Amino acid sequence: MTRPLVLALGTLSLASGCASSEIWLLQIDAADAQACGAPIITHTFLGAQALDTSSNGDWTPGTRSESTDELRYAQLTTTTRGAGVLLVGDQAYEGTRDGDEWTFSWSEGDGQASWQDHYSGYGYAEYYETNETVEIVMTIDGNTAKGSWRSDVTSTTTWKESDTWNDDAANEIGWTGSIPSAQYLGLATDGGSLEEVFNDGELIDCDNAEDPGICAIASTVECSDNRKFDGTRTDYRDEDAYAHLADAGN
Repeated sequence: MTRPLVLALGTLSLASGCASSEIWLLQIDAADAQACGAPIITHTFLGAQALDTSSNGDWTPGTRSESTDELRYAQLTTTTRGAGVLLVGDQAYEGTRDGDEWTFSWSEGDGQASWQDHYSGYGYAEYYETNETVEIVMTIDGNTAKGSWRSDVTSTTTWKESDTWNDDAANEIGWTGSIPSAQYLGLATDGGSLEEVFNDGELIDCDNAEDPGICAIASTVECSDNRKFDGTRTDYRDEDAYAHLADAGN
């Protein structure tokens, strides 16, 4: 993910003479397993419906993880009246102050794509995108502080494939294509059961007004992590701030 030039930002602010900095030691609650919602499936397949992937027949999956509390140094730089930057490791969070309460936040995202195109006109592509928003609320009371650290992550995987193709492409990939429709979609039968959905290269399977001739499936998962922390103001000040952060491995 994209990281701002936090060291340059902090150095310029201090050099300007209009900023003040202080170092806080944060003890953050142990991380629990992230709370993630069920995948949200969207698609362009005619008549198909999204499968319930939260369970597998008689089995319902589950995971659990445990960890200890975390200790992190954080540098709080007040840049202007009522505004500042919180530097934790290599990440900077912009913030505003209301009385004794600071609210810092930052959003960033990554994306990647891979595809293959056949000379006959058939194409297949996969896209992956993730976006994270972090919000840190910190209420200062003298040399101590309490707060919350929340992270929300949205990850989306999208598959796209030509709806139909010719014999030349079928000699390479067959007539059922590569898009994972059977994993995410079902087609209701007269008996009420769901049968697997495939992209048949000889039939029109999809209705895609935005991208005619293309079948598409997207799976989106949203996860959140919310932890509390206690903070202690250290004796470190401007001239020693970065040296002590470096010594601490942050």
